[in-house]
Amino acid sequence: MESPCETHHVSKVHLMAAFIVPPPQSVPSQDLIAQFTDDDAAKIQVAVAGNVQLWLIWSAMLAQRDPMVASNARFQAGWAALVQVLGQPRMSTIATALGLTIEGVDP
Repeated sequence: MESPCETHHVSKVHLMAAFIVPPPQSVPSQDLIAQFTDDDAAKIQVAVAGNVQLWLIWSAMLAQRDPMVASNARFQAGWAALVQVLGQPRMSTIATALGLTIEGVDP
């Protein structure tokens, strides 16, 4: 027969398991950059040279030391900019390679 303490412990464990939330998806900036081809880099250079806002996003990504959280607004803005520069099919390929699920991208 279980003691009240054992029953209480099991209930707490089950309750805690119900509230465990997986960590948000993240990716180190260097892993994202490693996916870029020479053609990607050329397109990014042209886009960054002609758009100050894009240059700011690009510079922030290059300076990023901690993994980028995919749900973060800055990451989402940067991803959207890369979709505009490289196209959705290319960014879908990159998302798949990185194991990311990004809204609007089907890995």
